[in-house]
Amino acid sequence: MQTWASTVFGLWAVFAGSAGLMIYTAFSWGA
Repeated sequence: MQTWASTVFGLWAVFAGSAGLMIYTAFSWGA
């Protein structure tokens, strides 16, 4: 359970991080 939770959280963190980076880039470019 601990490993499964860590894996899911890790994937979610990577997905949220890349989505946030793309949104930040779009706003910084004024898109």
